[in-house]
Amino acid sequence: MKPRGRIISAIVAVAIALVATLVLMVVLSLRPPTIKPIGSLEFSQSQTLQDWPTTVHRVTAPAQVDRFRDLLIEYGVDPAGYRAGHFDPLFDDRCTGGLTTDVTIEYQNLSSQKLAIYSCGGGEEADTFKARATALFTGWRQQGAD
Repeated sequence: MKPRGRIISAIVAVAIALVATLVLMVVLSLRPPTIKPIGSLEFSQSQTLQDWPTTVHRVTAPAQVDRFRDLLIEYGVDPAGYRAGHFDPLFDDRCTGGLTTDVTIEYQNLSSQKLAIYSCGGGEEADTFKARATALFTGWRQQGAD
């Protein structure tokens, strides 16, 4: 093979390797997070402009726990991947009078993870992790989740 042919072959091989690497990176980034099995949830909600009781609710029913786990998977939220127990700061819209949901996820392997969800309510889109998780926990709180 001539030197020019070797160079072209090498360039083609490198280009194929780069494309394969990019495809693999995209595929891996699109996979939903692997969430460890959740045993139970503890949560409380508070709102700064109102005198809210600091009641901690516990959710142990597998069907309810699975509803929250399904939301994590659907929106690609991996609680273990976020600093200080808060999910992506882009979704934390702290505001005066906003509703805060503090969640402790208790995994079946006895480890736990804290997660805080901040919601201003009203203007946020209904089809977001923040809005759906806030609605889920609010419903449980109103029903007396224990």
